[in-house]
Amino acid sequence: MPDQIIIIVSTLFLFTVKTNTHIEVKCPSGKHWYLRAMSFCSSVDQYTCLLDYVNNVDIESCNGKKTEPPGDKTVINSGNFDTESCSFERFQPFSFSTSQGNTCIYKKTMCSEEGQLVYNNGTSVYDRKCRCDYTNNFSFVSTERIDMCFCDPTNEDCSCHIKLCGKGHILTPAEIWIVFLAGIIVIVVEDPYTNMKKTEEDKSKYKIHKATVESYKGRPYEYTVLKDLIEDGTIEIYDSSKNTTEPNPPQIEEEKVLQNLFEEYKSKYIIRRREVE
Repeated sequence: MPDQIIIIVSTLFLFTVKTNTHIEVKCPSGKHWYLRAMSFCSSVDQYTCLLDYVNNVDIESCNGKKTEPPGDKTVINSGNFDTESCSFERFQPFSFSTSQGNTCIYKKTMCSEEGQLVYNNGTSVYDRKCRCDYTNNFSFVSTERIDMCFCDPTNEDCSCHIKLCGKGHILTPAEIWIVFLAGIIVIVVEDPYTNMKKTEEDKSKYKIHKATVESYKGRPYEYTVLKDLIEDGTIEIYDSSKNTTEPNPPQIEEEKVLQNLFEEYKSKYIIRRREVE
């Protein structure tokens, strides 16, 4: 009898500890996400495990799903869904769904392989861009790139290798040899593609009225493309009054330009499959 009493008391004690101890939730990943969703919610798509950024803890619920535009993710704020940009080290070129996880899908490339340096840190939509350390004689292995000075690791081979210069030669960012002969500087373009590439100053700029851009706010994909094109200088915003008395009002021409740009940049939002980290 005393042994039975001890067993009952011990069981009650363990149950009390279990029910009163706060168990910190850690969001599952990979295949574990699906298994957890099946066991936690009646519908897998309704399962969410998101960061409560006010309290810095993960919270599970069956209140999903929610979709965000490219470059954004869903978080919890005061018990409700809220939108936040991808963290500095991650990016997402397509819409985010809470059924995919709790963070932006791709981790940005480090640009830390041999001879590589960071050219720019990208955005919440785009990966980092890498370049080769030409000051230490590193050059890109591949010559088939969009730009000769930097490389997009999402779509291109950004490997670097050491390229030895001949006597009187200097390696520059654009892989142009500068040769010093008898006090005369002779520039020799080694790569046949180089002279076909536009410099930043030569880049075409389209002048689009601010109101035209603002009209796309309700269309997340197009608005994201516009913000990127404004940021890199392809589109220049103006805010003067529009002249609608002409036979072909400027806003009509602007819409045509924008539709062409959306079509041209569409491929930049289709990324080859990569291992999800």
